[in-house]
Amino acid sequence: PKLPNFKCYIFFFFFYIEPNEWRAIQKLKRDKKMLCFMHAPGIIKPEVVGASTPSGAIEAVTGIKVRASNGDIFLGVQPPASPAAPLPIDTKGMLISFWSGQVPAFFAEDSKATTLGVYPDKSTAVAYRDFGNWQSVFFGGIGISDEFLNAMARKSSAWVAGNAGDAILLHGCCHNPTGI
Repeated sequence: PKLPNFKCYIFFFFFYIEPNEWRAIQKLKRDKKMLCFMHAPGIIKPEVVGASTPSGAIEAVTGIKVRASNGDIFLGVQPPASPAAPLPIDTKGMLISFWSGQVPAFFAEDSKATTLGVYPDKSTAVAYRDFGNWQSVFFGGIGISDEFLNAMARKSSAWVAGNAGDAILLHGCCHNPTGI
């Protein structure tokens, strides 16, 4: 089906991509939209996205070069200790990913991308790249924090109701007598 015209799209656990989904993603890469792909998009059947390896699939989907880890690693993600340049998405001091399990992972290794978060071994876990007509975020961790979601929404110029962690009550939404 046709996707709504939002400014930011987050693809959670998109390991397998169908051909029609791949075409839909390609159509979203326009109008300065931000597309965020979590963990390992397209790694099952990489040929669907025109790749021959899982790393190649992630690069085809995100536009950001990655390499596979050698074995399982902890996926907790923190901001970089000393970023090389001002960060396009301000992650300074925030917890980026709160999941600390060990699984195979991918590291961003793209000289044109900005590191937004690192794994415990300081390799790049979260990378941002601006392609001019669209923006990409490779999110190697699992479990995106509310602060990072809020920062991405703000960077993409999406409508943001409040700060991360704020409780928001929209007037008129609680008039259902059944409580559902």
